[in-house]
Amino acid sequence: MPLDCMKAIKIELNHAAQFMTNFLRALATASFIITAAMGSAYAADRDTLYQYSTIDGLLAGLYDGEMTVGEIAAHGDFGLGTFNDLDGEMIVIDGIVYQARGGGTTQTAPAQTLVPFVSVTFFDANKTAPLPSGFNLAALEAYLDQLAPNQNVYQAIRVDGVFKHLKLRTPPKQSKPYAPLAQVIAQQDVFELKDVAGTLVGIRTPQYLASLNVAGYHFHFITADRATGGHVFEITADSGTIRIDRTAQFKVTLPETQKFAALDLNQSRHEDMKRVEQVRSQPSQLKAMPTSDVMNPVVASPALPLVAPVVAPPPVLTLAAPNIDTTNDTKKSKAPWAFLFECKDEALPDHMRMRNQRHKAARRPANKSSRCP
Repeated sequence: MPLDCMKAIKIELNHAAQFMTNFLRALATASFIITAAMGSAYAADRDTLYQYSTIDGLLAGLYDGEMTVGEIAAHGDFGLGTFNDLDGEMIVIDGIVYQARGGGTTQTAPAQTLVPFVSVTFFDANKTAPLPSGFNLAALEAYLDQLAPNQNVYQAIRVDGVFKHLKLRTPPKQSKPYAPLAQVIAQQDVFELKDVAGTLVGIRTPQYLASLNVAGYHFHFITADRATGGHVFEITADSGTIRIDRTAQFKVTLPETQKFAALDLNQSRHEDMKRVEQVRSQPSQLKAMPTSDVMNPVVASPALPLVAPVVAPPPVLTLAAPNIDTTNDTKKSKAPWAFLFECKDEALPDHMRMRNQRHKAARRPANKSSRCP
């Protein structure tokens, strides 16, 4: 073979090798971009609160849905809702959907069970704090407002711990024609638990979304052995751990049924919602649960002061954030709890008068925004 031909072939082979090298580099870059985009989309999906139907539809008596329990897993592993015919309270925890019926008896919901309303997310805690002993539900909610001050996004809340007392409810199963929820809930089964280990599953919804979901805090509870659960009315905490997942994205799927299309969702159902949330019947039964059944034992931090349950109606208080350990949160406060009232000592209860006197002895100024209880 002539020398010139061999040189020409060698040059062509070098060009081909360079082309393949550039092609493989481009392919690797494209693969990296696609993988990064898929990872970003996956992370975004986990940071989304998914909802089927609306709370106003439920208040109006729409207890028939077309979504199945088996479809929930694609949208979240943590949340709450209910079932068709209002057949129990739904608790979604660790990817399992539980159904709490009369008296709180709880079972795993079959995959084909239909639901008219559900709110779920993939739970990834942004913040963690100890649960103070003695907190009732009002005190817990006030504490959560300090831990998660952004009221304009969803917050998913998980509280694992031991509770001295809980008051729960489950609704009665309904048959057609359905009555509005405010009427149905008057027949609810209310019961109490004493000395029980378990988990509060909660969602805090911004007030401006009140027609879509329960505005403010909404908690369900399930015991550590997953045998008992329901909607939460009252608690008295012993010890535990609070975890909060800030969820800034929101997706809702609306039912495509004739019943949903026929509903008048333009009217305000705020008063109906208040009646549903505020109904308190006498407990029908009392259950004692062993605290040794805690699945993940937690111990309250000794550095956090014990706070007595809040007595309603509470005085206007100025609460400085406690010294707490947080995850992914650089804004920490080292100020202790502080209650100071600008009024004469004799007008205060004994424990408040003593605190006031200590503040005065230390020459601390009164908080001008507080008032006497």
